[in-house]
Amino acid sequence: MFCKRVAAITKKAKDELEHQREQQRADSERLIGVLGDVLAGVREALGPSEEEGGGNLDPIRRVHERAGQAVLYALAAAGGVDRLSARTTKRSPPTTATTMPP
Repeated sequence: MFCKRVAAITKKAKDELEHQREQQRADSERLIGVLGDVLAGVREALGPSEEEGGGNLDPIRRVHERAGQAVLYALAAAGGVDRLSARTTKRSPPTTATTMPP
């Protein structure tokens, strides 16, 4: 009887671990996709703009503004910074090892 209970608990723990791994994998893939969108926006901003020479801004500042807008757009399309960081900030605090003084 005891072995059956231990086997059932072990199976349940393995299933839960696999579920958490799948969830982590999905979160990682989603975040990698968002990073890809951000990098694509930055790459696009580094290229020539449609209205080259417009405004009082120097070329580097125009690139920075276009890159910033592209990054903000990609983050907003993915649900915003708060939503993206919500899963990563819900971690339990790391355990600290206590050592005996010498």
